[in-house]
Amino acid sequence: MKLLNYKLIKLFNNLIFFAPVAILIRTSKGISYSEFLLLQAILSISILFFEIPTGYITDKIGYKNSIIISQIMLFISRILLYLANSFYIFLFEVIVEAISFSFISGTNEAYLYEICNEYKIEYIIESSKINSFGTIGFILSILMFPLFYKLNDLNFLILLTALSTFIGLLLTFSIKNIKHSYKIKNKINFDLLLNKNFFNIILINSTIGFVLLIINFFYVEILIRENIEIQLITIIILTYSLLTLLVPFILNNKKEFMYSFFSLLSFICLLSFIFIKNQYVIIPMILLPFFIEILSNIIYEINNKFIDNIKSNENRATILSIINMGNNILEVVFLLFASFFIFDNLNYLFLFACILLLLNSFIGKRFINQTKKIRN
Repeated sequence: MKLLNYKLIKLFNNLIFFAPVAILIRTSKGISYSEFLLLQAILSISILFFEIPTGYITDKIGYKNSIIISQIMLFISRILLYLANSFYIFLFEVIVEAISFSFISGTNEAYLYEICNEYKIEYIIESSKINSFGTIGFILSILMFPLFYKLNDLNFLILLTALSTFIGLLLTFSIKNIKHSYKIKNKINFDLLLNKNFFNIILINSTIGFVLLIINFFYVEILIRENIEIQLITIIILTYSLLTLLVPFILNNKKEFMYSFFSLLSFICLLSFIFIKNQYVIIPMILLPFFIEILSNIIYEINNKFIDNIKSNENRATILSIINMGNNILEVVFLLFASFFIFDNLNYLFLFACILLLLNSFIGKRFINQTKKIRN
């Protein structure tokens, strides 16, 4: 089974046993809600700060070495989370975690894209299979959480997660190393990045990120609005997580059609949040993450096709890091715009996301059309 170890790394990294009580991990150790929000802001800013340097380092030392460094930093952050008993230790933990995320953000896509080319396998299918392993890990941790939480304390959940991360670290040493067959350039031609397609790619990436923020943070608000039991959120998460396991079997070579089709279905789901005023709103709540997962996998390939187009394979990880940094910045812009204009009305938020998805559908379809002639 090709890339089995890489898939297992994804699985073990997603065994986050403390995920349902992540905020309690902090508040039980003296962190206030305000400090928690501040730490999240520092995490985002730190990722932005480290994105380009870590991407550049990756293109110099190789993908495997960067994956190993990322996994080491992630393991250290788990240990710091276990030991933390003050704001400053939590601050240190956040910075270490940001370095881990920054090393893996562009490297993950770049490594997989290159190795799929080497094995002559379809990138988008293999990427979705790897994501499925991550989903399985997440589902397993959610299912086991009630038992471990009842029998032990919060710190035990952190230790279990740290153990899973350590197993992932051991597996990173066994993954295949990718050696560039071309000479590494010291400079990136930024003129190639400063074009319409580059900004279009950032727009479609950040749109999907914005919709994921709605899924992660506002689903509970929808349940509250419709007077539905909040406990149903666990069932909803597990159901749509299981549904995303079907993604590898749905993706095919008709990417242009699929991108437009599932963008439209995502648009309909978001729009239904405005008009459905009863328990049936759960149906689009389950379907939307499934559709977004399909779009995300297609976008991974769009990012790499863009790099193929500008003939910058030797700087793939760096450029992917630049794209990720641009995505984060534009997502912040979307959030600031929404915070000023939704007037505490969720319907306005959903409508804004609908507009972004329509624009996203047009731009994504057009870009796929332009890159049809590029083959893995």
